[in-house]
Amino acid sequence: MRLGQLYQQIRTQALALGVKYQKIQDLRRREKALRAQMTSIKNRVEQINIESGAGGRIDVISRGDAPQVTRDLRKPAAAAGGLAGMAMGFGIVFLWGLFNQRLRNVGDAEASNFQAQRILGAIPQLSARRAGPLDLALAAHSVHSIRALLQVGAGGGPHSLAVTSPAPGSGKTSIVLALGMSYAASGARTLLIDCDVVGGQLTERLGIPRRRRLGEILVRENLVSARQLQEALAAAQQSQRRVGSELQSMGYLEPKALSRALNLQQRSACGLMDAIEGKPLDRCVVKTKIHNLFVLPLGRTKAHHGMRMSPNTIRRMIAEAANRYDMIILDTGPIIGSVEASLAASQADATVLVISRGEQHDAARRATDQLNAIGARLSGIVFNRAPSKDLQGVTSNASTYLLRSAGNAVEPGEEISMDEKLRERYRRLGPLPFAVALSNESPVPATQATLVS
Repeated sequence: MRLGQLYQQIRTQALALGVKYQKIQDLRRREKALRAQMTSIKNRVEQINIESGAGGRIDVISRGDAPQVTRDLRKPAAAAGGLAGMAMGFGIVFLWGLFNQRLRNVGDAEASNFQAQRILGAIPQLSARRAGPLDLALAAHSVHSIRALLQVGAGGGPHSLAVTSPAPGSGKTSIVLALGMSYAASGARTLLIDCDVVGGQLTERLGIPRRRRLGEILVRENLVSARQLQEALAAAQQSQRRVGSELQSMGYLEPKALSRALNLQQRSACGLMDAIEGKPLDRCVVKTKIHNLFVLPLGRTKAHHGMRMSPNTIRRMIAEAANRYDMIILDTGPIIGSVEASLAASQADATVLVISRGEQHDAARRATDQLNAIGARLSGIVFNRAPSKDLQGVTSNASTYLLRSAGNAVEPGEEISMDEKLRERYRRLGPLPFAVALSNESPVPATQATLVS
């Protein structure tokens, strides 16, 4: 109602200014006509004066009326037009601000009061290449603080956590990776489950293959030796041929043995859907090189497989994982329009909603409404890509955190010591996991993953 009144008021003012502008134009035309009339009168007066001095040849009947000179209204009209333009500009900007429903900072999220959910924390915007040591330390500090808040609770907090968002592109996979690394660093045996069957970013970021490598199967089945496999791999890299063909051409592998290995490779492919359908979890989980961090990748799961999931299958998988892992984090798709997100959020002990700066207010509200409707236990909201002013309260803590993040004293502004090859491996995971990796004292490669035998 208030917006409608403001719009009507501005529209009325604009119409009034238009009427005044028309009057100004009329006055200008009248001024022009009067000036022409005055010139004509002056000429007639001069003619009459000349004829009066001619000795009575012409009688002057009337001296005429004195012309009226109008005031020049061009400057006031220009000023009025300028003021009207400024008023309309301010009005448009004001209305745009009222109708713009994007979340710009943590304050907007808190003011929106999404079902009275608390803000667990804010994570700053990080550039992949331009983030300085203090920026990375601040981001890592934010992740560890969120993890600590989740752990503070009855029984040490939730043992299974679903992470979702209102829409794609919120950065939730980066947050899942960073939280998993934080839990692992705290001593918790942590399992990350890729439940985003459409996006599959967790599996892709870690570079986990869809199935076991053929060379691994050949060596495990004693069909070739490790030395023979290395020779074939080197030759295949030069010839751009498949490793199986190279092994055959070298005489190390029979065609029947290769066919057997390929069949084993096809059957050994394992991932999310295999675990849901009852295959032992140990055969599907990938062990990363990060201590205490394990991943259940998508494997052969396709986008349409989400329709085959149910609350019971998700619950059974989480229950089996709970017997082996201290913490289980499920990376789901967006809660709005994603089947697996609703299933995972309804069965996990807790759910975290990731809202990114620029998110539509209505989408965030619909996401919280849907989570509440399905009975998800929403622990809170993480605001991603927050502006720097939202993190000023923890900047001093992050500065101290930076001094200890590499295990030795580092002056502010200096680079944290890390092997360049190792640094590049972590960068591939994204800026936020890279920041958490730097915060650990003895980081080790994260992208080299091997299947658990």
